[in-house]
Amino acid sequence: MTLGGEKLFDEVVRTVSKWSPRGVKLLSNGVRLTCPTPHVGPEAWLHVLFPPLTHGELREMEKKLGIPLPDDFRDFLLMTNGLMLFSQHVSVWGVRKNMARSGDKAWQPYDLLDHNSGAERPAYSPEDVIFFASADEGRNWCFFEFDDESYRVGKTDRHHFRPDAYWSAFGNWLLDEIRSLALLFNADGELEIERVNQTTEW
Repeated sequence: MTLGGEKLFDEVVRTVSKWSPRGVKLLSNGVRLTCPTPHVGPEAWLHVLFPPLTHGELREMEKKLGIPLPDDFRDFLLMTNGLMLFSQHVSVWGVRKNMARSGDKAWQPYDLLDHNSGAERPAYSPEDVIFFASADEGRNWCFFEFDDESYRVGKTDRHHFRPDAYWSAFGNWLLDEIRSLALLFNADGELEIERVNQTTEW
């Protein structure tokens, strides 16, 4: 079953909350940090959830992108403007609203528009795919591949477009990612088991 909208976001929050006993911090700009990870860095956190986009901000991003985003992904951005989970083993991109380098304002998602510029996209990427996330600590990027009224999610090497896994929807991909990663991290937010590559769903 494919989860979307609030149910998908609730499942993400439920997973993240498993590490809440280690500490939660809500920043002045609405960013929610869960589980400090001093073994990674003095200001590092295991999970980062960003406050939602407005409908206007979402429309502006799509206008600049030139391609409508899948409805379920749009709904997700209206609940969280991207995220970084499990020490950035997986990150969903959104809209970076400023270029601050310090303070609460410096906590921003990776920018989806910037990552879809010509210089950033993996080599040999088809023009009509949209990249929206990174996985496996940034070694792989994930993309939307469109076919008439439908789409699917793929994963490819960050530097060269060679997909090796597909999912039928954004929610399926995200839940696969977080459920597999949740098994690899202990209660202190430390990676205990190295991840094995995922197999193709569809």
